[in-house]
Amino acid sequence: MKIKNHASRIFAAVLGVWVMPLLFQAQGQADLPYDSGSTGADGALTFRSFLSPGRRDHGMAYDETRHEFVVFGGYSGRSNSNLADTWTWSGTDWKLKTPAQNPTLREDMALAYDAERKQTVLFGGDNGGVFFSDTWTWDGTNWTQMSPVNSPPRRTRHAMVYDATRKKVVLFGGYSPEKGYLNDTWLWDGSNWTQITPAVSPGARDRHAMAFDAARQVVVVFTGGATGDPATWTWDGTNWTSLTPNNRPPRLQDYAMAFDLARGQTILFGGYNLEVGTYDTNTWGWDGLNWNNIALNVAPTGRANHAMAYDFTHNQLLLTGGADNIAETWLLNGTQWDLWSADYARFDMTPKADGVWNFTTIDVPAGLTVYFQRNAANTPVRWLASGNVKINGFLNLNGDDGSNNPNPGNEAKGGAGGYAGGLGAIRFDQSSTYTGTPGQGPGGGAPGVGAVDNYNGGQIYAQQGTYAGTYGNAYIQPLLGGSGGGGGGSGYSNSGGNGGGGGGGILVSSSRDIVINGGIFANGGRGNSYAGYGSGGGIRLVADRISGGGSLQANGNGGGAGRIRLEAFYRSLAGNTSPVSSVSAPIATRNFDNSSALTVSKVAGSVIAQPPTGSSTNPDVIFTAAGTITVEVSGKGIPDNTPVTLRVTTANGVITKPAQTDPATTLIGGKASFTLTVPAGLGTIQAFAQFTQQ
Repeated sequence: MKIKNHASRIFAAVLGVWVMPLLFQAQGQADLPYDSGSTGADGALTFRSFLSPGRRDHGMAYDETRHEFVVFGGYSGRSNSNLADTWTWSGTDWKLKTPAQNPTLREDMALAYDAERKQTVLFGGDNGGVFFSDTWTWDGTNWTQMSPVNSPPRRTRHAMVYDATRKKVVLFGGYSPEKGYLNDTWLWDGSNWTQITPAVSPGARDRHAMAFDAARQVVVVFTGGATGDPATWTWDGTNWTSLTPNNRPPRLQDYAMAFDLARGQTILFGGYNLEVGTYDTNTWGWDGLNWNNIALNVAPTGRANHAMAYDFTHNQLLLTGGADNIAETWLLNGTQWDLWSADYARFDMTPKADGVWNFTTIDVPAGLTVYFQRNAANTPVRWLASGNVKINGFLNLNGDDGSNNPNPGNEAKGGAGGYAGGLGAIRFDQSSTYTGTPGQGPGGGAPGVGAVDNYNGGQIYAQQGTYAGTYGNAYIQPLLGGSGGGGGGSGYSNSGGNGGGGGGGILVSSSRDIVINGGIFANGGRGNSYAGYGSGGGIRLVADRISGGGSLQANGNGGGAGRIRLEAFYRSLAGNTSPVSSVSAPIATRNFDNSSALTVSKVAGSVIAQPPTGSSTNPDVIFTAAGTITVEVSGKGIPDNTPVTLRVTTANGVITKPAQTDPATTLIGGKASFTLTVPAGLGTIQAFAQFTQQ
């Protein structure tokens, strides 16, 4: 008999607290008596700026005079529209500029920095079928529309680069609504465009890129859209030359290229692979003779329609955006790409075993979503601040959705401080069981149990994870995340799905103000194929004042709702809270610890290491035969005479002790004992208690 022991922790309800009276009238932003207890030792919590919104088909160039990148326009999937914004990046942060005039909304324009005239040049592009042939220059402060005597025809998806040897901007190809795909070559001298008519030119193409190879003093272009050939071409100021390297990238479109001065190579990354129909993830280097696939430890995910340029100040390549509307900024300055910033961030909980952070201030900018990397004990998040807290972005502590892979290791994880969902039962003809595993946590959902038949039908739904009414209280003391949904029961030849993970738990406490204009989400994950949904988690905000128009959610998505608690002298949060929050002035204690617990301490005389792993691949206790066993449960901070329930899930079904017709089993001297008969095979044990302490 093998038993996988899982110890659920159940906690005290209302602790002995008293509530400060409301003694103050509205008085601006005065410092009121609440003290979060933050020491400020962890400094200010801030996040790197990012190119907002995420975009594709934008233009980018490096301004060598002002030592900054310039980005213009592109397409935003968030607004489903083209953009006309100008951003710069000097190595420390992204800045949105406010010039007196801009080029109009557009995508698929081309940018190049003209080092001779010390200005960035923009040409063409389109906006919803309106094509442009205008030329603009950027001087670091403002855009100026130029009035050249000659100009290329209007076009989109062309390429442009500065030829440092000939001191001209080179434009090649693109798509014109009048002429279709193009293979014309134009030069910009700072005031006028001149068309060049070389004897030989690359085939007509769009969606290509160009780079100036400073080591060999030629412009390099590779393949492009559907009409582009897969050859490598170079421009020497007079003629185009087709090269036949031994190795090359696949036929690509919407890739990005830039010359890496430190490497002495032209670097190509990503694009849409026309040969296999997927985004490419490779980084290629052109050394003047051959293309080489560069092996890097870390690289961006595959993408197209991004932009890339070389930073001559810091000797690194910068990559931004791409499909699908990505807001990432990547740097290539060694053996790997490094993600510098994005519209998401992962807050690492691992340095703090107790999950408590002592900040001075907290600032989550608009558009940013913060995810959480759990620490070893999977504690809830506790952010304490001595100053103001501004959450204009989003904190995501949602539980994961369950998958259809019921093998161990695929459990849907809870948000930080939340509990995992149970695994579905593997099909009976492969596992000899119809029973899934229960959701984890104090309110973990019972598993589904399939019917014993020879058909695919007969599966029984697992139960949802629960929170309110099972553990915790209106004060969210102790602070915990939600419980996981049970795994779905199986049929004879089809498996059950995995339960959803529980929403996480978070406390944000400030000695001054908390302003929420974004959102905090601690929703439970969805179950899959007869599995239960995870419950919502717990959100608690405590401050002098709580305001804003943001949203707080701790829903179960079909499982049990979590809890939301707002404690402040002035509460003017105008946004939605779901479920409805409980409110008061700050309670006169900062007891944020988890002081009450219920654990399975012994199984068949074997002492259980705490906390148990609950791993089916490496069980906490292993037995070899069916039989009668004794299970001992220990309580901490739970009153004697509190009823305790034991749930044992086996391959044959679920055993609940005491049964409904049996007398209650209660804690005596902090201990409770159960005797039950279990079959051979893998199983789980969970203990539950519910009590109220006023």
